[in-house]
Amino acid sequence: MAQKPIELIKEIKQLPDGSFQIIEKNKEGDILLIGVLSSINPEIRNGVFYFYYSNGIIEAKGEYSGDLPSNIWKYYDKQGNIVKSIDYNKTIDFLNADTIEPKEVYTIVEQMPYLKTYNSETIKNKNFADSHALFNKYIQENLVYPIHAAKMDVSDFVYMNFVVDETGKICSVRVLQSSGNLDLNMEALRVISESPRWEPGRQRNNPVKVAFNMPIRFTSN
Repeated sequence: MAQKPIELIKEIKQLPDGSFQIIEKNKEGDILLIGVLSSINPEIRNGVFYFYYSNGIIEAKGEYSGDLPSNIWKYYDKQGNIVKSIDYNKTIDFLNADTIEPKEVYTIVEQMPYLKTYNSETIKNKNFADSHALFNKYIQENLVYPIHAAKMDVSDFVYMNFVVDETGKICSVRVLQSSGNLDLNMEALRVISESPRWEPGRQRNNPVKVAFNMPIRFTSN
């Protein structure tokens, strides 16, 4: 069940160049983010945003384009060191190139696709259960809880659909059921699209395309 977001105190003012500055604070008055919006609509995020720990130290920096995360996002520890760097341009490029609807897609085949290797870990058996566990491990270790959603304490699922093609490549990645939060949707698209290559599924010993549905959980707990 989706968790109701925390209501942040939002301050918006128009700057001399026509852009908007947005500041969001918690109820204690701590600044959680500062962004400059190039959009004429101050509710559409376009521009660079800075996010802060409660003590005022920068926690993350990232850019939005058309209300979606774009370009390089950087996350910092409380000493100012970069601990994560996320490239949403790769996701956007992937989605722009991923426009062909595959034909003859299966959901169940004689030999299901499986993720054989991740992070030097290799499954011993070509079975769905082991592969599913390894793919879940990949998701858990690479998924980033988007900082704006984290500030609002948003917890939700994004239900994804993707295809493993005849070469084991991930394609046709899409949001099957949206969380309603664009940051969560974009991060779910990113982590699925960057999956390691799979061993393809086979039907009558021929490699075929196989579709999967998968929920991606985002939680602050």
